[in-house]
Amino acid sequence: MCIRDSVFTVGNHIYVGMPEQFNETYRGGLVDFRKQANSKAWTKIRQSVQPVDVEKIEGAFLYNKRQERIITYLDFIDPVQGKIAGIAEAQIDFKTNFDPAFYNTGLRADDDVDPNRHWSEEHIGQVWWNIGDARFAHAYQGTTAFQKNTWNTQLDGSIISVYEWVESTVLPETWNSLADTEQGLLQGISGISIYGNSKYTTRLIYDTTSNTFSTLYYFWVQNKSTIPNKKNRTLSIKNLAALIGNPSDQKYRYLSLLSKNKFLLVNCNDLITNTDVVLNIKYSTVPVRKQRQNSHNQYQIMSKGLDTSVPNSDIERKWFDSLVGFDEQNNIVPNPTIPSSQRYGVQNRPRQSMFVNRHEALKQFIERVNVVCKKTLVADEYSLTNLTQTEPLPTLLGGEYDHKVSTFTEIQTISTSKVKPAKLTPVVQNGKIVRVTIDDAGRGYKNPPKITLTGAGTDADISVAINALGQITSVTIANQGKGYDESTSISVRRFTVLVESDNTVFNKWSLYSWNETERVWFRRSIQDYDVTQFWNYIDWYDEGYNQFTEVDDTIAGSYLLTSLDNRIGQTVKITSVGSGGWLLLEKIADEDTEDYTVNYKTIGRQNGTIQFNDKLYDFEKNTVGFDNRSFDSYFYDNTPTKELRFILEAIKNDIFIGNLAVEYNELFFATVRYVLAEQKGCDWVFKTSFVKVKHNLGPLFQDVTFNNNNLANYESYINEVKPYTTNVREFVSNYANTEPTNTTISDFDLQPEYSTSNKAIVTSKAQLIDGAVVSAPNSASVYPRKHWAENNTYKVTEVKVADPGSGYTAPPVVKFTSPVGSGATATAYIGYGKITKVVVTNSGSGYTVAPIITFEGSQANDGTRATATAILGDGVVRAPHIVTKFDRISGKVYYASLIENSVSTATGIQTIYDLDWPMDLSNSKVKVFIGKDTSSFVEQLRSLYTYENIEDTTKGYTRQKGRVTFVKPPKSGEIIKIEYYKPISLLTAEDRINFAYNPTSSMYGKQLEQLMTGVDYGGVEVRSFDFDSPSGWDSQGWYSDSWDTYDETFEDEIFTADGSTNAVILTKAMEQNVVYNIYKNGVRIDCLLYTSPSPRDLSTSRMPSSA
Repeated sequence: MCIRDSVFTVGNHIYVGMPEQFNETYRGGLVDFRKQANSKAWTKIRQSVQPVDVEKIEGAFLYNKRQERIITYLDFIDPVQGKIAGIAEAQIDFKTNFDPAFYNTGLRADDDVDPNRHWSEEHIGQVWWNIGDARFAHAYQGTTAFQKNTWNTQLDGSIISVYEWVESTVLPETWNSLADTEQGLLQGISGISIYGNSKYTTRLIYDTTSNTFSTLYYFWVQNKSTIPNKKNRTLSIKNLAALIGNPSDQKYRYLSLLSKNKFLLVNCNDLITNTDVVLNIKYSTVPVRKQRQNSHNQYQIMSKGLDTSVPNSDIERKWFDSLVGFDEQNNIVPNPTIPSSQRYGVQNRPRQSMFVNRHEALKQFIERVNVVCKKTLVADEYSLTNLTQTEPLPTLLGGEYDHKVSTFTEIQTISTSKVKPAKLTPVVQNGKIVRVTIDDAGRGYKNPPKITLTGAGTDADISVAINALGQITSVTIANQGKGYDESTSISVRRFTVLVESDNTVFNKWSLYSWNETERVWFRRSIQDYDVTQFWNYIDWYDEGYNQFTEVDDTIAGSYLLTSLDNRIGQTVKITSVGSGGWLLLEKIADEDTEDYTVNYKTIGRQNGTIQFNDKLYDFEKNTVGFDNRSFDSYFYDNTPTKELRFILEAIKNDIFIGNLAVEYNELFFATVRYVLAEQKGCDWVFKTSFVKVKHNLGPLFQDVTFNNNNLANYESYINEVKPYTTNVREFVSNYANTEPTNTTISDFDLQPEYSTSNKAIVTSKAQLIDGAVVSAPNSASVYPRKHWAENNTYKVTEVKVADPGSGYTAPPVVKFTSPVGSGATATAYIGYGKITKVVVTNSGSGYTVAPIITFEGSQANDGTRATATAILGDGVVRAPHIVTKFDRISGKVYYASLIENSVSTATGIQTIYDLDWPMDLSNSKVKVFIGKDTSSFVEQLRSLYTYENIEDTTKGYTRQKGRVTFVKPPKSGEIIKIEYYKPISLLTAEDRINFAYNPTSSMYGKQLEQLMTGVDYGGVEVRSFDFDSPSGWDSQGWYSDSWDTYDETFEDEIFTADGSTNAVILTKAMEQNVVYNIYKNGVRIDCLLYTSPSPRDLSTSRMPSSA
């Protein structure tokens, strides 16, 4: 018999061959595994139970159905799903498996020791639960008894570690020795610090009474039995830990949901006394945190004339949609497809409108707003930014157009004789566009046209290039995209002209394309919105004044007001103020002040308010509405819906606020009155029988003797005279009083002043002498300029080490010496006998010059003193920060790209990663990716890392480089990719032009030769005669043109001969090395080309210039 290493089964037997088993009598063996017939091989011990999703549980309570009352509300606990006792959850600030704090004392190698981010007094009393130490048993299995005994129990080694951040006057280890002793409890010392003296935060505080400094310490403690004086803290962390770990032993009543049909009530035996007690569990079909947060209010009570009574967001949205005629998704309001009987109301389904006649409602709305604005100085007191919004013009870089003209009439001057559009066909493979075929290159394009893809697929990026004839010569695929198929097609923009102000569409800009088949221009796009077209400035006058108000004095500027000798009640017109336009003032006081608003009130202002024009609702004047354009357009209707919505939002958020807030309330009630007048059967708004009473009692004062107020009598009177069917809903006693606050407002500028002696504005002068401000009399020594003198000081914000010195055996003391200012302190840190950095611990105040810094401390005999410079800042006086950079040095572009990528492999402990270049710190310019390899990168959330630029001196000079710091170290072996941009400040002039300058029409090109001098030699310019010259060669008689005669602008001397003249005398001596020409009757006679037998024969001779 041959035994092999095999297995054979039959019936309830398993035979296993073992050929290597042998002894002296036999070789090989056979094992028979046999089980009893009809028996099972596996015994089920426990099986899993589907847990209840606690995210869907909203609450629970016990209810007595006979007495119809709630007995108690119940909490529900499921620690495995993260649901602990509610009162414990409310008092925990941090639930992490790592220490969230940062310290300024400890080993610098620790990631959480960072003097720049350390925690101190702002976190006192906060609680951290280290969830990494907690391990709860998995109770979603087995019988009910097993679940009951296992629920909320901890596994071996599990610890509920809850810590509290404390402030102490002693070190952590001293705290530990005093904790929970009689002496310690008297000082509030309880619990044990987790790090001892190895890691904590320190802070120096100054006692103004004793004029001394004292040190405070901050750290985590555990098992603290005292409760801090903090608003949300009602339990000690010792009790919190017990409540989390074993709420049952703490006599806490709660509900445990074991499965979909089983639950436990804990510590509720005394409440369930009979069958009248009912358990109510409120749950939702979606998780609670995913539910919409806004609640539905079926009714809202509003009070007319109360600025705080405004419609809720749902009613307000319906109000705006009804005025605009479209909702925010551009659906028509009301829905024209529903029956007319259902179109009007405030419902969203069906989509209803408040108004039957929207145009009339909008007209009344705008007219009421205009009435309010006309009475109010809007331009100077309210923001009009949202009323200036407009869609910008398209750019050449976008490839939207080829030519640009100012008006529509100019479009006819553009040649289109050989213009035709291009045609392209994409080639798709595996969902990607691999190439593009040029079927027709087109002609006439002046700018590479925009490419549009239609059909399935996304992310493709295609651009084209054109030649001098405007034909497409090549197609570049920057991104092949994904998801494309054979139905994908490409459309190329036609030859297009941008009209900057198209009078056929309300002076908006338009894009017109050329139809080469019908040989006509058609409008393919117009400006989406331009709010400025629907309002304008008007002059404002206070009530009782108008354009006919008599003006007593007219001056050029407000600085001349102090020079006027006028009386109270007289008017002054300033022809120009800082914000533009004239200002009309009336004198109301005669105080000695430079602030003219004390002595004058404003009664008129050029362009001081605004008015919305009727083109918002009168479509006979608005050429943008339906059927008000030619039919050569792609648009069916372009009513100013966006502009109107911008205007409504501006009225609500920017104009009808502050003193005008009540007008928003009145505006809504005016709308309601219109609705009630328009719709007799309106069912969504009605008057209530509630009355709101406001009892104005005047100022609140303290009587010398006791006096009863008449509040009760007033309330009785109201109840007696009010209509019988009304109810007093709210009764308010209002005490109002205005008290002066001896305060002033200043921007701390040393502003110029008006000199009565010079009759002009002169500059305020001040000098800094020996650290003190010295100014001329009545200049910086009087208010408001004195604000500058009193606050023109700074603090020490930083200390820069110039020379670290050497030989220091201990950190030296840092001393600040200055003739002015005091209080600055700093701490020096050393390494290898040198000062590595100086940290400012107290910035001090009152400095006008940088204090001198000295270091006092023990040094080796051959040690050298360190030097450092104090940097001043943090002042309230504004100072210019001017940086001059000389970087036009090469004439060439140095950087090829601003984008940089840094790839590193994580070690599992490293959190700081330095970069080669400084970073552009804009939010959109830094991205961090982590993946197991380069093909699985996942972009990280900003909360997981920080980034900054740091100074680096390792090269022997100071430079900046980027640094990314992770909150938690990435896992070992993971690939970290940091994508960032170099900052613009790093670039030279040539690089800034390359990356930041994008010219549009009428701007210089991007070539360096056009923008920088000295880059390219322009050559010699040769100029000829102008084209507008009246004559040319041989076109007039001899000696009759300026080409043939001498230039009379020279300093010529003319002599007339009488037949006997043989010499002339010049008025001044001839100059050395100057050529003098002699003419007779307009003809030069000194030319060397001509000679004569006799020099006396002047008619035929020519004299040399040297003669």
